[in-house]
Amino acid sequence: MIQGVRPFTQKELKQKSNANKNSIHRPKSTVSSSKSNSDLISQALDGAPATNFFQVSIKAELAINDKDVFELSNESTPGTILISTSTNVAVAWAFSYHLKYIANSSDII
Repeated sequence: MIQGVRPFTQKELKQKSNANKNSIHRPKSTVSSSKSNSDLISQALDGAPATNFFQVSIKAELAINDKDVFELSNESTPGTILISTSTNVAVAWAFSYHLKYIANSSDII
């Protein structure tokens, strides 16, 4: 045990649990930095023209039980891949998944 730190008692844990049930849950922000997302993809592809083949859409409502999720599709503009995610972090996760399992480019990451 770390000096000066003690575990919660059962009573404290129960109080925290009850407080969480009564708290107000605010929706996650849908604001994203598209520049940071495109910079991430561009950097991973070393600035190759293929960077333009990716479109990113971040929608907080995609989250399932407050978990980050992503969807990959080619239903947007012809010749592009749409990465739809619940958060900015999920963009990196989705892009990595695409490279590793769809493009078979595990050596890039």
